[in-house]
Amino acid sequence: MMRTTGISPVTTRGPAEGFGLGDTAAPKSARAVGVQAPVDVSKAVAARPIKPSDPEYARLPAARKQAVLWRATVDSAYEKLPPFEQGFVDKMKGFAKLMDAKAMTATFAEEVDVRSPRLKPLFTFGSSAKIEFEPNPNSPFTGLWKSGGPGFVRLSLASDEKAFCPAIGLKLFTDAGKSVDLHLGVPDEQKSRDPFKVPMTNVFAPPERFFNRMLLKLAALVGDPLERKCAHVGEVDRKGQKVADAHSPRQIWLESSVHFADDTPKDLRDNLAAIPAGTRLWRVMGRADGSDEKVHVGDLRLSSNFVASEFGDRELHFFHQK
Repeated sequence: MMRTTGISPVTTRGPAEGFGLGDTAAPKSARAVGVQAPVDVSKAVAARPIKPSDPEYARLPAARKQAVLWRATVDSAYEKLPPFEQGFVDKMKGFAKLMDAKAMTATFAEEVDVRSPRLKPLFTFGSSAKIEFEPNPNSPFTGLWKSGGPGFVRLSLASDEKAFCPAIGLKLFTDAGKSVDLHLGVPDEQKSRDPFKVPMTNVFAPPERFFNRMLLKLAALVGDPLERKCAHVGEVDRKGQKVADAHSPRQIWLESSVHFADDTPKDLRDNLAAIPAGTRLWRVMGRADGSDEKVHVGDLRLSSNFVASEFGDRELHFFHQK
């Protein structure tokens, strides 16, 4: 039995604590997850649902890829949420993974949407949703910044709700080839339990806490942890084709008009599940390298509810740019 609070559309404030909606459109049901027969693969493949791990998945159009990931998410929705706080053994296993250079390198090497099931050492538990990137037609940026399209988002916490440090993985699909992924978060832990309180970004100042500084040094072995690149988003369009004279912001911010109470006692995933499909969750602002001006790049609008699932926590993968 799947956890119904994670998949039923919600049109009022419901159980979310101190929760103000942003710009909303008519909610869409998260139950509409059936995958239609793809038109660009063989009849043999069309006769059965495609799984994210199937070779045919990469050849699906963008909207169909989104539907496949959503089906896997809803089909594995938790009946009971696992606690953010992990036991001692799991914490030690996670720390060992962080110390394993080979395992860390795989995160930066595997440019796929799904990996074999594993327990992530950081950002272990979260919630996922379908999302649409609606570009600002007056934005100066190219590629997917200009064309927009369907995507997938996972919002999670670095460790637990005591050290509240939210972040997202954002995936934008193309009609041919690989997805384009981004990682954004807040600079450090925050006192508020509202994940939208501080605009998430991709460029950070060094964290203040000693433990976070140690994690920073480990992450630096495989990439720059203080600047998560986003130039690649402007280098490819919705069709998956390379763009000439690509132009991207160096830094982006996600500004939200959706908020929870700073001291909400609710589990983050329950609060997220109450946000209606159709909500404009984030306004994307960007600044080009060498510029002081922030420009409106576009909007990220939910096209489903958030769902906490085993697939989202253990298999869904967002490629890390070095």
